[in-house]
Amino acid sequence: MFPESPTLIYSLTRNSQPQNRLEPSQRRCCIAISLRGVAIGRGKMVLTKLLLPILLLLIQTAPSEAGQDGWDKIITGLAEFDGPAFRDEVAEPLVQMSANAYRCPEVIDVPRWILSSKVALVAPAGGGMHAVVYEEESGGAQGRIVVAFRGIQIGATTDCDADMCADELLWTLPGGDNCSLPLGTCDKFDEATLDYFSQAVEYTRKVIAAYPSASLLLTGHSLGAGLAVLVSAALSTHPAIPVIGFSSAGTRNALKVRNLTLDADHQKRIIIIADQWDEIMRTSWDQQLGLLCFYQTALDSNCKKCFESPSCIFGTVSSRRRLVEIESVTDADDCMLCFLKTHYLANVMNTIQKGTRPVCEYVA
Repeated sequence: MFPESPTLIYSLTRNSQPQNRLEPSQRRCCIAISLRGVAIGRGKMVLTKLLLPILLLLIQTAPSEAGQDGWDKIITGLAEFDGPAFRDEVAEPLVQMSANAYRCPEVIDVPRWILSSKVALVAPAGGGMHAVVYEEESGGAQGRIVVAFRGIQIGATTDCDADMCADELLWTLPGGDNCSLPLGTCDKFDEATLDYFSQAVEYTRKVIAAYPSASLLLTGHSLGAGLAVLVSAALSTHPAIPVIGFSSAGTRNALKVRNLTLDADHQKRIIIIADQWDEIMRTSWDQQLGLLCFYQTALDSNCKKCFESPSCIFGTVSSRRRLVEIESVTDADDCMLCFLKTHYLANVMNTIQKGTRPVCEYVA
């Protein structure tokens, strides 16, 4: 192989002594070779200058391409996951984000995910919609993004009262026969504070503006999951923003009163994960839609008794989280225990961590 810039050629004679003199033909050959080497060197420089911007562009756009179909791959490939894969790739990280929506502003780490550096979490102390945004650690602004909405923060607090009032506004039909909250509970909040739907829509729009090339998914637990479905419908795109929520409140009436519709393709991008005996979902079954993925657990005796009780007890104990005009304390206790065992997020998380595969059923 010829050197690129030869300065000396050694010709081996019979006695193997190096010779420094070059014959004319050798000099012509060396000049040609030298020029060839320079041309190759310059060619490499030109080629590098041409290819470097292209390579940089590919590096910059690669996460974007991954982001565009990042959640689509999960949604379309869901049926292929076994139990551990379903837990590790789908349920576990999202349920942890949903739990952090309850914990915020204090949160725990979610492996492979970080809190958004562009959109701050929302956690008003005096009541109101709570949400957090996560970005995939390896994806950045153009990878996968998750918005997690909080459900009802159970407790004797103003925050809980606001959540319960917003919950009633979200799912209760005007003039319907519903179990009401105690008189005056919601009077301390203005209309804007309790309008979680509008707050959630605007918050999600901010996320979309901050991550225009990202693959966005909405999640949440209970009220938060239902809110995610409503937001997905309100910001209907092609393809629609997917939802993978947990133990969702039923959303059909809530969609209807807001003149929101979900076509068949959109509904296939709504996935709700829950215990098969989840008290909230069982008592609002006709309001459920999308792909419902249920963990197969045994029917608890408290749940069995609760399901045989008047429907108003469900609304009072589970949807409203407090006892109102309960005639049978025994029934109320059964419903509360059923709620805690099947719907309470800590127990849902325990079920998910076992790594079994839920059974999924599409409900149009």
